[in-house]
Amino acid sequence: MDTTTGENMATIRKRRGKYSVSIRRLFHKPIYKTFSKHEYAKRWASDSERKLERGLYEDLTEASRTTLAEVLERYGKDKIPSRKSQLTPLYMIKKISRHAIGKLHLTGLTTLKLVKYRDEIAAVRSASTANKYLTLISVALKVAMKEWAIYLPKNPVDDVPRLQERKKLDRILVNGEYEALKEELKKLIPKNLTQKAMADDLDISVGKVNKLIKEIEKK
Repeated sequence: MDTTTGENMATIRKRRGKYSVSIRRLFHKPIYKTFSKHEYAKRWASDSERKLERGLYEDLTEASRTTLAEVLERYGKDKIPSRKSQLTPLYMIKKISRHAIGKLHLTGLTTLKLVKYRDEIAAVRSASTANKYLTLISVALKVAMKEWAIYLPKNPVDDVPRLQERKKLDRILVNGEYEALKEELKKLIPKNLTQKAMADDLDISVGKVNKLIKEIEKK
């Protein structure tokens, strides 16, 4: 079943129980979208045609089929040099890509979901580390929007408040803190991160990281 609507002749086709809309217009790439009901398809087609006429149409096609992980992985390959000093952002990209938030399409990446992800990181790491993850996501999205023609109305990270960061821990450790930090550091060493990256992740000074590493290597 084929139907048309509006002066731009949007076409609605029923396929396998769903309704696919295609809008073709001179000097504009074709627009496609699928709906579960004919009334939704017709409403969207009419609304899109009106926006096209007024030059207000926002094409979210690429954003709706591109995941955050795909953006980050491309950003890592194109923008981050393969140097030891860059192992930290590449490690972060892998962590985000494996998380549920990395599997979201860009149109589903909301401020609320980003806030929850920020708080999830801060619960097990430092506020500084959580903020670094947000900054990485924000920068990658900006590149995608400006250089890769992936349209979003705005960068969703812009509305996510950054957490207040504490000063690096460089005091005398008490009540098992020293051993706890040492155990956390043992988990990070095999990842070949820089000492600064490990210090950021543990929210301690680089000097204290060096001291802990020397103690670990003695055993």
